[in-house]
Amino acid sequence: MRILHLSSLYPPEQVGGAELMVETLARTQAGLGHAVAVACASRQVEAPVHQDGVAVYRMGYGTPFHILDWPQRGRLDRIRYKLAAQWNRHSLVQLSRTVRDFEPDLVNTHSLSELPPAVWPLLRRLGVPVVHTLHDFTSLCTNGAMTRHGQPARASTSSAGSTRSRTAGASARSRLSRPSARICWPAIAPPASSTRSRRISSG
Repeated sequence: MRILHLSSLYPPEQVGGAELMVETLARTQAGLGHAVAVACASRQVEAPVHQDGVAVYRMGYGTPFHILDWPQRGRLDRIRYKLAAQWNRHSLVQLSRTVRDFEPDLVNTHSLSELPPAVWPLLRRLGVPVVHTLHDFTSLCTNGAMTRHGQPARASTSSAGSTRSRTAGASARSRLSRPSARICWPAIAPPASSTRSRRISSG
């Protein structure tokens, strides 16, 4: 089988455990005889290279700055980054080229905090089945942790009596709950039962 993993980052560039999990999974699948590739954001667009038996497509980035520069940026720059990441046409163009070059039988999407949700409709239009692995809560909450000021995020009631989310990702949750987004995921794989339960309770 030809398997393409899509991840925000891939080693040696990383900010958390999702990248290491993707690397381990890709290496294992390649060792089992599958043709495996990874597409990820990177400092610059690079031709695909083989890394431990895995073809790595580094697609560059279309945000105002690279995610690894986040600690050096101020609040306004970070807000611009988050907005740009939601409508990152550069990544969509590069992913489309990657899919046409590698011709995968399946795409496994992972942590997409640095990539736009539009990757899922794009893959559907390209006719590629998608499995999404839930590493965190990024599609529900922009900080990926479902917390606010160190406390679990909860729904709060406005003066008009309507319930609204206290997480910054309320609009993302609404967008990804639409039928057009749901049918982009033929399968979802949560690594932990706690992640699955929190997703279900959040709708």
